[in-house]
Amino acid sequence: MPLSSRGGSPTPYSVGDDGLSENSDDFAPTITSLQSPPRPRGVLQSLNRVFLAFANYGSANKKEKLQHMDGAKWAKFCRDCGLQNSKTFTAVQVDLAFQKVKTKGERRVDFEEFKDAVAMVAELRGESFADVCELINAKGGPQSNATRAEYVKFADPDNFTGAYAANVGRSSVMRHVPSNWERELKNVKPTPRLKKLFNAHCAFGKGDKDLMNQKTFCKVMKDCNLFDKKFTPTRADIIFTKIKAHGERVIKLDGFTRALQLVAQEKNASYEDLVEHVCACDGPASSGTAALWTKFHDDKSTYTGAYAAIAGASKSTRVHESHDAWKSKRQPPEPVKGLRPVFDAFSAFGGGQPGS
Repeated sequence: MPLSSRGGSPTPYSVGDDGLSENSDDFAPTITSLQSPPRPRGVLQSLNRVFLAFANYGSANKKEKLQHMDGAKWAKFCRDCGLQNSKTFTAVQVDLAFQKVKTKGERRVDFEEFKDAVAMVAELRGESFADVCELINAKGGPQSNATRAEYVKFADPDNFTGAYAANVGRSSVMRHVPSNWERELKNVKPTPRLKKLFNAHCAFGKGDKDLMNQKTFCKVMKDCNLFDKKFTPTRADIIFTKIKAHGERVIKLDGFTRALQLVAQEKNASYEDLVEHVCACDGPASSGTAALWTKFHDDKSTYTGAYAAIAGASKSTRVHESHDAWKSKRQPPEPVKGLRPVFDAFSAFGGGQPGS
């Protein structure tokens, strides 16, 4: 079937079972047509199998075979079958051949268009269509050039532990093996005084009385004067990080007792003596700055308006006087000799009336 009948770029030849045939007289002066001897239908059947192998290479759907080939598969086909070279059929010509045979507006070619593309390859390479088909059928299909992974010790199933060992059918081992310092800690019961101190510090600043964070733990150490040159706030942070559960930010009372055991080891003291020292301390200390006395804030007698009503301060009745009330309280001055004639003279200047 000519390519022009399917809407693609006009191509002056098509491929049937017997090879390449001319469709236009204009084609003869420019490109020499190939004359291939008759060959059996099995050649095209083998070519069709190669076409389907490349068209479905890398496809996730193994049940339904694709009947079309895109540009990437066509380029791989030309490389793997040894059709592409650096002289007669370059990478640019690979793309141009695909663009010529495909239907306009489409991105894939079917087997009929694929045969036309193979015929164009044979024309460009200066070979017969039959020879190119034999070269293609000799390759058989797509070649995978993936890198082979080397042996990795940590990927060996014999070295798997935990959940990985269980997944491959091996016996699982303990997920978390206690460290030496964890095995040395004892499960001690907190005293009522220690529990009271723990709850008081946790609730300080409107916190949860049953949960202690890292900041509060360091505050307990500071309020109880436990910090020295050896046991620093940094060591306290490290101890808290050891005790708390992975992914958590707080500890409970049992974690606090375990943390005190580590603190006792840092200070070379017994756990009982350390607990006695901690319980002897007062509650959480507040070191906030005390505000100075301010007249306009602390003296409620100076409040007015709504602030006086809220504070409960007594208010004096405000007396409103008229604008001219000051005149009634003012005494007239004594008359000045010679002032009246001057006033009348200025009043009469310019046509005015004396005395006004």
